[in-house]
Amino acid sequence: MPWLGASGFLRAVTASAAVAVGSMGGCGTVTSVGGGPSPPAGDAAAGTGSGFGVSGDASSCQVGAVDTYVPGLYQPATGAWQGVCVASGQDLIGQYYDACFGNDATPAACGAFKATSSETAMCAACILTPVSATRLGPIIDYGGFVGRNTAGCIQLADPDGMPCATAVQALTGCELQACQANCPVTSVASLQAYLQCAADADSSGCASYSAMAACGQALDGGPASICDSAAFKDFYDAVVPLFCGQRATLDVDAGSSLYPPFTDGSAATVQENDAAAVDSEGSAD
Repeated sequence: MPWLGASGFLRAVTASAAVAVGSMGGCGTVTSVGGGPSPPAGDAAAGTGSGFGVSGDASSCQVGAVDTYVPGLYQPATGAWQGVCVASGQDLIGQYYDACFGNDATPAACGAFKATSSETAMCAACILTPVSATRLGPIIDYGGFVGRNTAGCIQLADPDGMPCATAVQALTGCELQACQANCPVTSVASLQAYLQCAADADSSGCASYSAMAACGQALDGGPASICDSAAFKDFYDAVVPLFCGQRATLDVDAGSSLYPPFTDGSAATVQENDAAAVDSEGSAD
């Protein structure tokens, strides 16, 4: 796949949802570099960035039918404080960002990071997971671009946040069904077209999911407030350590409510039958 610059949005594997899509379904704003349409609410709706000279034709991009869309089972987060990106004297999380998402990122640099050692390979695998994975890491690879896993962040940061996390993930799925086939992302221009499509879907076929995912707009000040960072880099810096770092390595004051009281590196328990389709509870990575 083309390697797109990603200082926030479309980078590397394209960094998204405005790079990570703005934040979470219904909860965040995503701004793409260089202007463009207002970002959609779902996690797979953005990416930012500059490209490495890649161009694309987005003229055929339009919202597809979502009449038959039904959210699948919730894909839970891989877990909290997994400790796989911790190496003596090394900032593997920061190194991965620079190599794979930063302003000077290249496919070669990203590949070299992963090939450096078993530790760097495990760290990379923790940070970026394919959207098809059973459990999702902090950044999701959608094929042509990547996005932040706001749903998974909410799940880990707020023990009471599963209804909102499920709603956010359901909206992302609706946006993908509406736009992924018609708006393949291969360039900055095509990413902007995808973003516009997802935003249009949020106000049309995906409107009901967008309304349920609006729970994310109330995160400020709560335990999951770190999940609503406007910029991809801010989300990355706050949330990737929650998934792949070690609690003891973070500079967080004792008693702080910034992170949840996880101590064993495991995610909040989520049974597959709890991850329900949105219509089962009226609320929905």
